[in-house]
Amino acid sequence: MKPYLFLILTLASIFPARGQESGVPLSNRAPLVRLAGKYKAVGDLRSDIALRLAREKNWPVFQQLPGGGVIRLERIDKLGLPVYTLTSNNIRSAATTGTDLLWPGGSSGLNLRGASPLLLSRLGIWDGGATLASHQEFGGRIVQKDRALPANQHATHVAGTLVAAGINRPARGMAFGASNLIAYDFLNDNAEMAREAPMLLVSNHSYGALAGWRFNEGQNRWEWYGESGTNEDYKFGYYDITAREWDEIAWNAPYYLIVKSAGNNRNVNGPAEGSAYYRYNKEGVMAPAPGDAPFPSANDGYDILPLYANAKNILLVGAVNPIPAGYSEASDVVMASFSGWGPTDDGRIKPDIMGNGVGVLSTSSASDDGYTILSGTSMSSPNVAGTLFLLQELYSNLHEGEFMRSATLRGLAIHTAGEAGASPGPDYRFGWGVLNAGKAAEVILNTSGSHRILEASLEQGTQDSYELLASGYAPLEVTICWTDPEADTISEEQALDNPSPRLVNDLDVRAGSPGNNERFYPWILNPSQPAAAAEKGDNVLDNVEKLVIPAPVHGRRYVVTISHKAALKRGPQPYSLIISGAGGTSYCSSGAQENTGLSISSIQAGTLNYTAGEECTTYTNLLGEYIQARPGAIVPFSIQTGSCGSSGSHTIKVFGDWNNDGDFTGEGELLAVSAVLTGNSTFEGNIHIPSSLSAGAFIRLRIVAVSTSSAAEVSPCGAYQKGETLDTSIEIIKPARDLSVEALISPSASGFCPGGRNLLSILLRNRGTEALEGFPLNAEIREGASVIASLQETFNGILQPGDTAVYTFPYFIAAAPATRYTFTVHAGPDDDQVIANNSLEAVRQSNTAADSPAGIRALICEDGQKAVLIDEEQETVYWYDQLQGGNLIGAGDTVTTAFTGSNTTFYGAINEFSGRLGPATKSDLPPVTQGDAYHQYTPSVMIETKVPLVIESARMYTGNPGKISFTVYDNGGTEIARSVQHVGASRSTAAPGPLPDDPLDTGRTYYLDLRIPRPGNYLITVDYEGTDASIFRSTSSPDYPYSIPGIMSITGTTASQEAENNYYYFYGMSVSALGCPGPRTAVQGTPLEAPGITQVGDTLFSSRGTELQWYLNGEPLEDETGARLQAKVSGTYQVTTSLGNCIVFSEPYSFTTLDDLISGLENHGLIIYPNPGTANRETPLTIEFYAREQDDAEVRVVDMQGKILYREKPRLQSGKNTIPLILEHLSPGIYALSLSINGESFAGKFIIHR
Repeated sequence: MKPYLFLILTLASIFPARGQESGVPLSNRAPLVRLAGKYKAVGDLRSDIALRLAREKNWPVFQQLPGGGVIRLERIDKLGLPVYTLTSNNIRSAATTGTDLLWPGGSSGLNLRGASPLLLSRLGIWDGGATLASHQEFGGRIVQKDRALPANQHATHVAGTLVAAGINRPARGMAFGASNLIAYDFLNDNAEMAREAPMLLVSNHSYGALAGWRFNEGQNRWEWYGESGTNEDYKFGYYDITAREWDEIAWNAPYYLIVKSAGNNRNVNGPAEGSAYYRYNKEGVMAPAPGDAPFPSANDGYDILPLYANAKNILLVGAVNPIPAGYSEASDVVMASFSGWGPTDDGRIKPDIMGNGVGVLSTSSASDDGYTILSGTSMSSPNVAGTLFLLQELYSNLHEGEFMRSATLRGLAIHTAGEAGASPGPDYRFGWGVLNAGKAAEVILNTSGSHRILEASLEQGTQDSYELLASGYAPLEVTICWTDPEADTISEEQALDNPSPRLVNDLDVRAGSPGNNERFYPWILNPSQPAAAAEKGDNVLDNVEKLVIPAPVHGRRYVVTISHKAALKRGPQPYSLIISGAGGTSYCSSGAQENTGLSISSIQAGTLNYTAGEECTTYTNLLGEYIQARPGAIVPFSIQTGSCGSSGSHTIKVFGDWNNDGDFTGEGELLAVSAVLTGNSTFEGNIHIPSSLSAGAFIRLRIVAVSTSSAAEVSPCGAYQKGETLDTSIEIIKPARDLSVEALISPSASGFCPGGRNLLSILLRNRGTEALEGFPLNAEIREGASVIASLQETFNGILQPGDTAVYTFPYFIAAAPATRYTFTVHAGPDDDQVIANNSLEAVRQSNTAADSPAGIRALICEDGQKAVLIDEEQETVYWYDQLQGGNLIGAGDTVTTAFTGSNTTFYGAINEFSGRLGPATKSDLPPVTQGDAYHQYTPSVMIETKVPLVIESARMYTGNPGKISFTVYDNGGTEIARSVQHVGASRSTAAPGPLPDDPLDTGRTYYLDLRIPRPGNYLITVDYEGTDASIFRSTSSPDYPYSIPGIMSITGTTASQEAENNYYYFYGMSVSALGCPGPRTAVQGTPLEAPGITQVGDTLFSSRGTELQWYLNGEPLEDETGARLQAKVSGTYQVTTSLGNCIVFSEPYSFTTLDDLISGLENHGLIIYPNPGTANRETPLTIEFYAREQDDAEVRVVDMQGKILYREKPRLQSGKNTIPLILEHLSPGIYALSLSINGESFAGKFIIHR
């Protein structure tokens, strides 16, 4: 038997890690180099075969998808059908997975960024194309190893989620300090992965195989990618050759973890049954399906993970909605509509883990400072991969540069995952839950002494055992994870739903307690009932197992055993073990020396009702029975004593080990002392449960009854002559009324804007079992010792048990630049049973003052009545007519405005705007006699934005309390922002269901914080939780659109035609610029400069290079908008430049073609001979010219592009002049010659031949 687990402190003593220096391989290169060569050769052969067949059958080889995704032909399966790889986007990350807790400024204090020199070049990405390495967020930290071109939107977005620096703070990547992100496209990925594996710790793969249905947007049709004549695609759940190769790479690179997206198949469900669709016919050609073909099934359920998503040794990542305040409990986790579900065909648990994949803002390949919002498991995968890279950084910081094995890292992610789904344990939808980086870091740090990470190896035919003492303060959790050898693949002809296990080495983890018959097994799922809750049993499918003892007894010794079934392939099997809930201490013994005399005959305490048997004893163990109590509760107890003979005088003491340190000597741990009792007596009292205890804790309660009249002789430990000791447990359960202030949402820990438009938002959670409403909220804001503001409000909504709410105080907070503020918040009902979590204090520092706009100009049009205001830095600049106050002129990089008078000074500022639109109140709309009402209306509000902005707040009228969600969607259906409001009733008399208008209802202002990062057209939808909440709709005829010119408009609603003139939901909508505002900067208007024209040969050049249009003889030349123009005919040319509505013309420029010039000058006495000629020394080119008088002349020779090749200035005499020219340096060709004298020019052509 191995020594006690709590004595095993380091991993190196069990399985030493390698690669402690930057640039040192973590794995043996030789087998991986061999694999890379094999995969390259095989991959090239597969690709060649596929390309030949593609030409024959007209299969697409590569397609660019809307949103930046790609599809590429990969290989041919054994059925003769093409297999495609694709990246795709379906239609807030760091907080969801707790990554922000690890960053500088996070609550963990760890300051992790991925910037450790030991991590250089140890993070990789394979994707659908090249990453835009020049993007401002990457700063030269992308190493594109292949020739993937051009930059790809999908790849750039994924890379940003991994490593973006955070210049745009919300787009900061998980490992934002990581250097040398190794980047490839996914063509020949297996060979490249094998080649890079010795150096890598983590790589991300946000792509997968095309399977089942796909809607071909280019052809506007549904296509089925399964086998012809089948209604289910074998590729779902199938362990294919690529899955096998990835497992083989992982086996040979034990420190390299492959992280992959689960795919977005669940909402790609094909057309309505009976509708037309395309599929591969028997010849392998995509063609219309005949009417009698079996209609394929939808992708909307279980078993929709294609091909290499089913590899064993990878971490497969699904997608959930963002959790802005971070994970707290299972109800926080909401499944994304598109995320793929398992199981694999052999029943393994996939996906493994969940990350944020909805509405993720990251880098765009559109420009070096571009950003975009995408959704998909492609986004959740890098959210997880980048976070795991930080955990490796943390581990190496604590272990002298050593890294965790990939099985350890994968097991750690699973071990610490936040519970998700309806039932405890894993499932085939959420896997093991949402990644919880904060909890994973706690396990690595092990400051509590209750966690262990071990790496060991199991020999053939042996069993490893580990003894530990349970802390008793939390469940005892044990996770084993190992990298399993690659399995053989089943032929594709027999692949459909084939349940043959792919596990090669089947290890088992078990736990038990010596002297106790209990045996604990890991979680298992039943693939034949995929929706069923997890159970405990023998896992024969997965290479990760997790065992949970939910209520271990503090100080009890447990033994964890690791064994295996059958023979181990490839010798000893390395494994990783992660344990939490250990580190307890043994309790002291207590009991009587004789079992005659005093005894405890019964106990009634809360939920515990105990009656002793007839047999007398000196010690009774009731640790398996619990007194259930809430924090802060008072539990009455009644202890009845009896005797086995004569009891005499006796005294009873009750102890509780509140701090779970193994003794009963801490403050407050003596709970009750009886008076001196005689005979069969009753001792009654109360146990006061500390309010600081958390639900889920187990406390040992010890009752010691001693035959003595001296209380001093009654101790919690040791022997005494007569009496009895009884041990039982108190289980701390959820209180009925418990409001928790969970987090300060805004201002953000990453900084907030100086100025006067900051809001204080907090996250509240009802941790009790009863609904809460109408409770007070108080906040105080201090700068140093000075109180800046004191806020008092009331929560008017209803907060159901387990629910959360983000509450925003309805006041703007002013902040000076670069200043620290302390925010203290208190909330909760007066009868809250756990006051310890009612308050929160946090320090936030405002950002430095925003910059003035650097590249702004004001140009005055020729008419002197308009100006064009320009921002050359691509920032959102707002223009005003005064330095303070004044009128908004417009916003954007080019604004045209009319003006009068001589004042041509304008003022620009970055993000300095706020305003309101829409009717201020419902009484501002035209009056109606009937129709206005409260109900659960569903039409969406249509808006158009011209700039990035925030919808801060709006007045709303509600008829009944409840929960309403407002969500912003773009035209493609992508969720952009969401606000969940717990509304109270503003109507005088509240009631559920439809209600008529209440003229006395003044409404309430709700702070929505809907952030819209780019201009466009959007819908704001409304959803209700339950049937309670209702909202007001007016049947007045609103005057759409309601606009702030150049900023935003409410353009209408999606209501049916008969209701299209109704007004919905939002009154006095307050909007502001997105981002921190800067100061106004004055700029003096200057005239818009007209372009000039210069000529080189027959090419005309404009002195200005943008927004140009060329004219000939007053008419615009079609498609001639560049900076140069090839002039083809003689005439008067002009060029215009335009900015906004300003157009300015150049001076006219007269141009004559060379032919016209020569034609006009010939036969004026200029003779050129010999023509054609050699123009050499033996036979020079000769010019004859008759001059009227003696004068200086100039001779020029030019080529047909107008370039001067020869120049001479002869002195001409009156009369005939003969001038020989030796032009040996000119190549054969056609040339022009001109002779200029006294302001006149004469020209001709000649030909040189040799």
